[in-house]
Amino acid sequence: MKTSNVFWLFILVFVLVIGLFFFLNKSASQDQVSFTLEEVLSCSQDKLDKSVLALPSNSQVIGAFIAFKKVPLEESLVKSLKEQGVTLDQQSLVFDQMWAEIPVKSLCWLAGLEEINSIFTLAK
Repeated sequence: MKTSNVFWLFILVFVLVIGLFFFLNKSASQDQVSFTLEEVLSCSQDKLDKSVLALPSNSQVIGAFIAFKKVPLEESLVKSLKEQGVTLDQQSLVFDQMWAEIPVKSLCWLAGLEEINSIFTLAK
């Protein structure tokens, strides 16, 4: 075999190995397991419904219903919710449940409040 043929064969194998490396590396990053909130939250989850816990962990804000123990809500509770970034939709109050936009970072704090019965979504 001529030296030039060996050289071109080496270049071809090198390019194939590099291409295979990039292909496998890209597909490995795409196949990463996505975690749910249930797997990453490190707080008491008894007030969090399975519909909330099944949401992806990379969520920043979730839309969910909050079931309160007592309505109307006290101003101090509304103020502390607002300070935590929880946005209540006052028009959506049905019985003791109200729709809210909740930052994921505030879920554990919210679940720890005595004034709250549960947090749930309508997602499957």
